[in-house]
This record gives sequence, structure tokens and C-alpha cells, in this order.
Amino acid sequence: MFLNLFFGIFVPLLAKWIVDRYFSEVHQADEAAAVIETAFYAAPLPIVIIVHLFRTIKKQRDEARAERDSLRIKTMPHITYKGWANQQETIFASSGRVVGQPYFAHLIFANDLPIVGITSTAERVVGYIEFWEAPGDTKLFDMLARWVETPEPAQAGAMIMEYTPIDLDANALPRRLDTVLKYKDEAVCYGHNNAAKRTPDWKHGPYKLDAGTYRIKVTLRGKNMGPISYWFRLTNPGKDQNVTVSVT
Repeated sequence: MFLNLFFGIFVPLLAKWIVDRYFSEVHQADEAAAVIETAFYAAPLPIVIIVHLFRTIKKQRDEARAERDSLRIKTMPHITYKGWANQQETIFASSGRVVGQPYFAHLIFANDLPIVGITSTAERVVGYIEFWEAPGDTKLFDMLARWVETPEPAQAGAMIMEYTPIDLDANALPRRLDTVLKYKDEAVCYGHNNAAKRTPDWKHGPYKLDAGTYRIKVTLRGKNMGPISYWFRLTNPGKDQNVTVSVT
């Protein structure tokens, strides 16, 4: 404000005084007027330059910030759901005796960035699964999920954490998440994770699910990615049949 008053008012008045005092006697009136006009329009020039400079700097800064934010968004992990699968496995006791051959329902995810040449690994990703009534709004239980590729408690020792995070490289390779276990000749199934693997036959009582339909919510969270949630419908048809999963 002060600078505007200084250059816009005081300087032109000073120029007029100088012209009147020193030039009016030796110059014609039109020449004196030209000097005053030049002084008047030249006075605000420093302010114009400064304002233009600041506007240019701000514009460049905003453009750089927008480009940086755009690149950050492009390079964030892009986790997508790829499907599900039932897989039968043989469970052995510590003595080597076969305990059973249950089926495991796996949800499949991948870090599948759609931009060629841009990669970003999803770091230390952990899964959480909630089981809900369907229909209904009652949550039955929740559990820390287990990535199929991570060590089992029996392999890693008794002090293994309840969860083991993994890194998902941006290569679109499928990564499987344990959901439920079911013995085909039984009507019930069970939520499955590391806690369940500590039971002799991997039937963890608190995770028991009778024949019926359920809603499950899967949330994935990592070091460099916000929580991503998916809703599924899990159907347990009962004895002699495997569970099915569909996206809701």
C-alpha cells in the first residue's frame, strides 16, 4: 500500500515540482507536459515488475506442485481384485500323520498399475477380514488375514506374529489371501489365518461358520497406500459342497 502511494502519487508530484521549478523557464509547455507524463507512467513500473515477478513465481510453483501431485498419484500402488479360487491341501501332524485334506477359499489380488513405465511397490501390506450376517447388519467376527505365501507358525516358530505383511510389486502377479477352510464332508467352514493354524486340525472354534450366506469385508492397508476395502458374498452350501465367493 505504501509503495503504491509512493510511486503512484508522491513520485509524479515530485516530478511535476521539478519540472515547474527547473524546466518551465527553458522549455516550452508541451515539452514540460511530456516530461510529467513520462514520470507519471514510469513511476508505477517497479510495482508492476514486482507484481509480475511474484505472479510468475507463483504460477511456476503451482505448475510444479500439480505435476508432482499428478506423478505421485500415478505412481501409487494400484491394487485390484483378480478373482478367487478353491484349493485343496493336505494337513500333516507333527508326527507326519495326515490330519485331513480341507479346501481353502483364496481371494486373489494384484498390484496392477495401468501406466506403462510407471511402477510402485505396495509396501508391507496387511489384510483384515470381517464376517457379517447376510442379510443383516451384525458382525460375527473379524480377523487378521494371512497371505498364502507367508510362513506358517509351525515353520517360523511359536513366536511368529499373528500377521506377516508382504510387498506387492507392480508386476500384476496374483497374490492369494486366505479366507476360509472347509472339509468337504462337513457342513461347516471356518475363517482361516495364522491363529487357526495353531489348532491341530485348523478348525478354529471362534471362526466357525454354519451353512448359509455371509458378507465379508476385506481391507488391505500398507505403508505407502491408504486402506482399500472390498465386499464379497460368501456362500457355504453345506456338506459335500465347496464354498463360493462373489463380489457385491
